[in-house]
Amino acid sequence: MTQVLKWGFSIGLLLLLFSWVDWRSGLQLLRQVRAEYLLLNFILFPVALAVAARRWLVLLRPHGISLSLLEGVKIYWIGIYLSNFLPSNIGGDISRVGLMSRFNKTAQIAASVVVERFLGLLALLLFASVAAVIRPSLFVWHGGVYAYWAGVGLLVVAVLMCVNFSQEISGRFIGAEGAGLYHSVQKKIGKLLISVERYRDWRLCLQVVGWSGLYYLVGFVAHFSVAKALGLDIDFHSIVLIAPLILLISMIPVSVNAIGLAEGAFVVFYSHVGLEKHEALAFALLLRFLQLLCSGVGGILLLSVKRELSVKGQEKR
Repeated sequence: MTQVLKWGFSIGLLLLLFSWVDWRSGLQLLRQVRAEYLLLNFILFPVALAVAARRWLVLLRPHGISLSLLEGVKIYWIGIYLSNFLPSNIGGDISRVGLMSRFNKTAQIAASVVVERFLGLLALLLFASVAAVIRPSLFVWHGGVYAYWAGVGLLVVAVLMCVNFSQEISGRFIGAEGAGLYHSVQKKIGKLLISVERYRDWRLCLQVVGWSGLYYLVGFVAHFSVAKALGLDIDFHSIVLIAPLILLISMIPVSVNAIGLAEGAFVVFYSHVGLEKHEALAFALLLRFLQLLCSGVGGILLLSVKRELSVKGQEKR
């Protein structure tokens, strides 16, 4: 039912967007794409994945899990491909945990993904905070910049509380008595929290935030290449300020893969810095198409993984 509502919201947003924007002019713009800039985007996609995989390997190491960079990229790519179809913003992350089942360290791997997500969000908030300081006018609704800082403040308080009481909380879950499914879930949550405890090393966390920052910077360059492919009059500085805000809005779980939500954010923010609405819409649509196209390689990699598992299963017989 939730998925049906999300699809309804996505379709509704797109219909509203296409009724508000001159989509015919946007379509005409898409017909004039410069191929050399698209080639740069195709190169940057695996580069970004390599950076993301390197970041993840840093978090796997404290648990004694050894993975090559190539394997990490492969698993990451499959996760991004599957996230196009799974009914959740974290579907790709869950699939990564599943693809690492051979290590028999589910709690530790899940902890690495959770911490990676959180520290990645922290890096994104740092970029967005720069935008809030340098150009608060980007928060186009009245009092939007104050709402942003209030949200960041609440997040910081929540994180500090979790860090201070994490050992007590995990102990309660692990020490819970009982039987059945509920008790089993409690135990698993406890193991996950204990695994998260391994990341109290601030140097390791700073390293992961640094890799996250590099990952987003590569993504911003990819955005810029798409803008140039369309011949849009926008500088890289504006993209660095706006892209983090769009990514944060896209995390709101009200639509399927932020369809409609992200496109609307593109139109609102980029029209605020000089782009025409149809230009911003064409920018968003081309970027989404390229991301879907590049993620398709993950489907090919998934088939190869299934084939390997099938061969191993036959050998065991």
